[in-house]
Amino acid sequence: MSTVYGRHLVKTKLRQMRPDLRVSLMGNQPEYEPLLESAIDVLDLRDWAQPNTLSQRLNALYKVLGMTLRLADASARSVL
Repeated sequence: MSTVYGRHLVKTKLRQMRPDLRVSLMGNQPEYEPLLESAIDVLDLRDWAQPNTLSQRLNALYKVLGMTLRLADASARSVL
């Protein structure tokens, strides 16, 4: 997950998994890298192929944004 959108997805999942942490959606926090790596595994993203063509990139972006929105919606519902 080297894109901004991919990092946002993984950080959103980590915030859901560990609400006690102050995970910033902006910027890097090296101390959380091991936890972000575990979030990649929880989301089952480790084996995703690197998109090469424009259509593959757009498809991956669409999937990542959809996953992020579902996670954010689930987090918002758990707060209510």
